[in-house]
Amino acid sequence: MDWGGTSTFQALATAPSAIKAAVVMNTAHPITFSSIRKDPEAVRSIFHFYFF
Repeated sequence: MDWGGTSTFQALATAPSAIKAAVVMNTAHPITFSSIRKDPEAVRSIFHFYFF
């Protein structure tokens, strides 16, 4: 569950024709990470994501 969404987004970006449909509910969309990085409180709340 923890890295499943991130892995799914990577698979969608790498081989979109191999996946017919996907629903990711446990992580933010990669586009939103740029705005999250600007908010220190948000970075602290998902520090484990950046750490690993």
